[in-house]
Amino acid sequence: MLGWKNQQVEFGIQFGDLIDGFNPKDKSETALRSVLDEFALLCKPVYHILGNHCLYNLPRNRLNEALGIHGPSSYYSFSPHQAWRFVVIDAYDVSMLGWPESHPLHQQAKAILDEKNINEVTVLHAGLIIGMCLGSLHACMCFWSHRCINFMPAHCHGLRSMRHATQPKCACSPCFFACTWILQLKMGDAF
Repeated sequence: MLGWKNQQVEFGIQFGDLIDGFNPKDKSETALRSVLDEFALLCKPVYHILGNHCLYNLPRNRLNEALGIHGPSSYYSFSPHQAWRFVVIDAYDVSMLGWPESHPLHQQAKAILDEKNINEVTVLHAGLIIGMCLGSLHACMCFWSHRCINFMPAHCHGLRSMRHATQPKCACSPCFFACTWILQLKMGDAF
């Protein structure tokens, strides 16, 4: 951070996986605080994107609070300069990660996985389940992001869309999943 501070950057962007998936869960708060203390050395605004490893360790509401992401969801936009707008997409909005089991987005992800995942659900390490790393974009977020892009103020000349995982345009389909491991999914009509 000090190197970037010396270069007089105006803001920072953290692209996810702030906490490693192998981090012991009982040490996650300490790890989060340690990393955020490093970002504080920049003395400039820092914008965050949730990654799957973050969500393995802490619930979404706790991460949003610690990272200054307002609201229950983790997508937002910001303009560090009047000519620029950044749209942050939550690649794990529809996911079994970070949401309580009773949350509708957790339930939607579980239903899609139950239908489409042809693999055995396997515990990989530290209690992580392979199917839980998957994420999709909820229709509300897709609508919101399209509005951000299509109704940009006239004085904005630059727009950047950012997310943790690579997602093509079809990611707005409720059956599309981005994942960090390659899974074989049954190809159905919804694809």
